[in-house]
Amino acid sequence: MFPFSEARPVQKEFIADVKNCLDNGRHLIANAPTGLGKTAATISSCLEYGIENGKTIFFLTPKHSQHQLAIDTLRLIKKKFPDKSFVSTDIIGKKWLCSVGGIQELTSGEFHNYCRTVVREERCNYYNNTRSKSHALTSSAESKLKELLLLQPLHAEETLSDRFCPYELLTELARKSDIIIGDYYHIFSPHRGPLLMKMKKELNDLILIVDEAHNLPDRVRSLMTRKISSLSLEMAMKEAKTFGYEDIKQRILGIMEAMESVRRDKLKDGAENFIEKDAFARLMEEKAGNLGDFTEALDEAAKEVIKDKKRSYIDMLSEFIRGWMESDEKGYSRVISKRKTLGGKKFTLLSHRCLDPSLYTGDIIGGTHSTIIMSGTLSPTEMYRDILGFQPDRTDMRSYKSPFLRKNRLNIIVRGVTTKYSMRTDDNYAKMAGHIVEACHRIPNNVAVFFPSYFMRDMMHRLVRDRLGKEIILEEQNAGKAEKRMIYDRFVAAHEKGAVLLGVQAGSFAEGVDLPGKFLNGVIVVGIPLERPDLETKALIEYYDYKFRRGWDYGYTYPAMVRSIQAAGRCIRSESDRGVCIFLDERFGWANYRKVFPPDLDIRTMDNPAALVGEFFKDTT
Repeated sequence: MFPFSEARPVQKEFIADVKNCLDNGRHLIANAPTGLGKTAATISSCLEYGIENGKTIFFLTPKHSQHQLAIDTLRLIKKKFPDKSFVSTDIIGKKWLCSVGGIQELTSGEFHNYCRTVVREERCNYYNNTRSKSHALTSSAESKLKELLLLQPLHAEETLSDRFCPYELLTELARKSDIIIGDYYHIFSPHRGPLLMKMKKELNDLILIVDEAHNLPDRVRSLMTRKISSLSLEMAMKEAKTFGYEDIKQRILGIMEAMESVRRDKLKDGAENFIEKDAFARLMEEKAGNLGDFTEALDEAAKEVIKDKKRSYIDMLSEFIRGWMESDEKGYSRVISKRKTLGGKKFTLLSHRCLDPSLYTGDIIGGTHSTIIMSGTLSPTEMYRDILGFQPDRTDMRSYKSPFLRKNRLNIIVRGVTTKYSMRTDDNYAKMAGHIVEACHRIPNNVAVFFPSYFMRDMMHRLVRDRLGKEIILEEQNAGKAEKRMIYDRFVAAHEKGAVLLGVQAGSFAEGVDLPGKFLNGVIVVGIPLERPDLETKALIEYYDYKFRRGWDYGYTYPAMVRSIQAAGRCIRSESDRGVCIFLDERFGWANYRKVFPPDLDIRTMDNPAALVGEFFKDTT
């Protein structure tokens, strides 16, 4: 069911590895570069196997925008193989499909609780039009589902409706589907059980394909992390007062007193400190009473608040307490810290952060028929095997060569400059600025420069802005979807005269953005985005040292290198692209950092790359 006329040699190797894993119920960690055709290779192989063996494929991505490539691949398969019958569903977060006004302002957790409440109380017309009181589809919803079956593959947003609940229709469609395109959240979250039951899917009958999987560890840690602050507790108290829950108000006050007691004890001489699970649990019980009874009372109160306000700080507190009490001592950091709002108001933050994603991913991966994770930056592969909890005796790890011609790629590490904290001098900054200016003069059309932070970006911008000779476009911090699109369009439109995009590694334009051909001829990666470790980072390092003896690698240096390599990967996106990537920090050449680069990447190290860059582009028109 491969959708193209012929597979490339490296792609054939990848397909063979996928099929071997499927045939033998194994897992695959695929460090596969851009241009290999990962989506077509995995979807076609897994879909063929799934149809023949009664398995369902979940193709998971970190962003909604990345669903489109999978949908386009399925459309090509349907066109090339009209006799091959299969059903597909694209599903995104329920919140993003909801037509209720103001819903986009809620967090995912807040929306989940709001939706559950209004459906249970039969106050959602969209749901009522879709399902009867027995939860079966209404006759009009059945007709709509038949229409969707005829039109699929569809993007989820093409199913939006002013009458029906698209999420309910899509979960019905998913029951009949051979392949489901979704987000990480749909499988790697506490809510996966009810969703799979709704879709009538069993974990052992699933084949998971996880795209851009270098994002998965951090995404799972984030999903399993809970925080409360003195500000959110104040809001919870106001809710309790407004809705007449005087007893709950007093017990929330007890939680605030417990937090304040810990703050006085733990933050005498610093801005943050660790706290112990059991010690704080005892203090909460002392101040607020039995926590089991308290969370039940909070849950009931939250339902009433959500009816009126859609969101509830009381509900947030309940989730935090439950997570604090139910989680193990190992695998989490518990940190209390002093913070300030943008307006300067001081507050206390209590963070219960997941350190070990394998606590959740390990059982999921182990329970599937096969799980295939893939990305151009899954190096070293054993790190992802370890931290995601793959079974070593059931997992294959592969790194594939780039299908792009080496003569079209120039990769340079520059000696004599660094963003290392102890070396941030005026002379060092001046050297880096000089390299950026000279490279931008010699690289035709568009160039992107990615820094380790917005602070450094802004500082370097002042040094180069009058010397580049090209339009400068700044990536906006915390930009919305529309603002990001405007920046992208402006950069693309400027390519004939040439523009320089100044952004950050791990920012909006350093990953998941395609700028083929003359839209981007060069990338300059300034420094490794290593930050001065806070307590949560130190806890992660200590935890991975305890578990794997690889604390600094797994918890600090390798993740930073992945962000740098992702930024560099914006340059060469197709077989016809030619481009230069300059790594502006001598540490990229150090052995412990260099091992994270793709194994077939030909990198030169030199003091001044300008002449070589000019030579590379001399024949480019």
